[in-house]
Amino acid sequence: MTWRERLRPGSFRGVPFLVESATTTHEVFADEQVFPGRERAGDAVHVEPLGSGPERFQVDAFVTGPDYDQARDALVQALLEPGPGRLVHPYRGERVVSIVGQVRVTEQRRGGGVARIVFDAVETETPRLRRTVDTAAVVARDVDAFLDALAADFSVAYDQDAPEELRETSIDAFGAATGSLEAVFSNALAGLGVVRDFRADVADYAADLAIFASAPTMAVRALMGTLGVIASIPQQVVIPAGRGPVDALVSAMAPLVGYGADLPAIPDTTPSRATEAANRATTLQTLRGAALGQLIAGVSRMPFDSRSHATEVRDRLLEDLEDLVDAGSAGGDTVSGAELYETIAALRASTATRLSEIARSLPELEAYTVPADLPALVVAHELYGDAREADGLVARNDPPRPYYIPRGTELEVVRRG
Repeated sequence: MTWRERLRPGSFRGVPFLVESATTTHEVFADEQVFPGRERAGDAVHVEPLGSGPERFQVDAFVTGPDYDQARDALVQALLEPGPGRLVHPYRGERVVSIVGQVRVTEQRRGGGVARIVFDAVETETPRLRRTVDTAAVVARDVDAFLDALAADFSVAYDQDAPEELRETSIDAFGAATGSLEAVFSNALAGLGVVRDFRADVADYAADLAIFASAPTMAVRALMGTLGVIASIPQQVVIPAGRGPVDALVSAMAPLVGYGADLPAIPDTTPSRATEAANRATTLQTLRGAALGQLIAGVSRMPFDSRSHATEVRDRLLEDLEDLVDAGSAGGDTVSGAELYETIAALRASTATRLSEIARSLPELEAYTVPADLPALVVAHELYGDAREADGLVARNDPPRPYYIPRGTELEVVRRG
């Protein structure tokens, strides 16, 4: 895993932010005694070490997007809350810190939609800090372990010494799957509402994908890195809560998560054909697993809008992990197969925990049939006694004409009380 892959999305007390730059200061305490008049420079000073001070962090953070002001207020509120909190530093990992000094917020009319927030923090240790489990971080850790085990299992299970004609079907399967990456990217970016160009982020990975025949293990790592760019998008941009973005990412990755299910079976009637069948099965398992692991990493950081939606996506991902075990060599006779099974089991548990936690924090939706031809403002007032709820109602249901919703239209509405 490279340093880029080890980068973490920044957050404080669970509130996310992007980082422009970050400076870490290490303090060294010492008693320095100077003796004038010495001929040798080394005799003119004596330094008595008195230990090290705490690490200090200066973070130049920013939030952006159409709802940047809400993200700004949430981060400032978290920074101003008294007492120590958990800082996820993109370059330094998780630290327990206290905010000291000024919290500086800068916004400009030119180039709007962005707030720059600069703050200083000092690392602290206190037994009174209530430590909560960062379930998203646990999923990220388990995804990394799973992908490492998946690549290791591939390198063992894939017979690279088999004649080229016996590796041809697996090479073709890999080539066809990776050839669809452009469509996967375009569908995911469109569904997430992302306009940033990510091509530079995948250029190196894409170049390595072309060498599968000569270096399959390297190409598998390149595939994982390419899909990892998609998984990292929810951590880099502001994505509004709702079914649309999550379902778009799931839908975009679905062709790879289920890739090869419709391919005809290779009859293992001879040792050669058995080798060919085993190579292709290993290749398909690795393709599916790489896509599924990165999909879980992305979804675990995305905002949902209802309990039922989070539960629905959770159950689908858990089922896909079960299918991966049933279809592949995980849990097989090899050491790598057993290790892969263990990482799938761990990932399944952390995925269930993370998405169940998200579900518990969300409201439930219920169906509501519009009783007459009404504008969304009136429907919101009828439901909640507050016409300002109309924006959320429209965002969730996207009616063709919010100012005229026909009688009998069924809407998804938040259950209150």
